[in-house]
Amino acid sequence: MPFDLSRISIGSQVPKFDAADYYTADDDLPRDLLIRSGQQGEKLAAFFSKDDSSKEPDHAVVLMKAHGFATVAPSVQAAVFQAMYAQTNAKILTSTITMLGAFHGKPATENSIRYLSAEEAHAIATGHSTTTAQRPWSQWKREVEVSNLYRNSLNTNYGEAGRGDVSNS
Repeated sequence: MPFDLSRISIGSQVPKFDAADYYTADDDLPRDLLIRSGQQGEKLAAFFSKDDSSKEPDHAVVLMKAHGFATVAPSVQAAVFQAMYAQTNAKILTSTITMLGAFHGKPATENSIRYLSAEEAHAIATGHSTTTAQRPWSQWKREVEVSNLYRNSLNTNYGEAGRGDVSNS
């Protein structure tokens, strides 16, 4: 079910991760489905690629049971971009399925929604550039700065070259 909005392609297969599957008997960790150890993080990270030989992830998004999703990208800006639009895509898809069900009087099926083709999804995924993610980044960064919900005690100015930029650009 490829789905897209503004240059993020989730793809046709989205892996599903259940943290409960990876608890061990000797874990001291609470069973709250949060990733609380390096071992759990490695298990989640493995869901982004089909095998260990791939340098690039096969999936941009992994769904997490009772938690939401995780995303991977080449930079902080691109990861935030993907996260924002993955959430938007999910809301649109949920609304579409709900409206189709209400309109037809029965649940929506795979055939009642026109998803992106594999070719369209691939073109979007490979056509994504750092410029695409950079456009809304400045706005999102400013919203965080003025919201008073986040305090940057390191005084790091992410997103500007030479001043704490983590995008490798």
